Amino acid sequence: MVHGGIIATLLDSAMTHCLLQKGVSALTGRLSVRYSSPIPIGSVVQLKAQVLKMAHRIFIMEGQAFVEGKQAARAEAKFMLAEKGHFVQEPKNENP
Repeated sequence: MVHGGIIATLLDSAMTHCLLQKGVSALTGRLSVRYSSPIPIGSVVQLKAQVLKMAHRIFIMEGQAFVEGKQAARAEAKFMLAEKGHFVQEPKNENP
């Protein structure tokens, strides 16, 4: 069986990519996963994600994992809008 942490990571990633496709850079603030059935190793997993609600700088997201058309896990997450430049790393000055 696929470890639950791997499924949680996949769901978090699907929700993040859903926001990125909308031009939104955000960070996961809270993630809650409900597992409905085990996922055998080697299974094809279909992921779906959508925005449920937006309020100011907060996005409430839902992610689902399906195996053979049956929901195996569902996640709900709260994402916070990232500060401008949050993902940009300043170059290191190696010459003092």
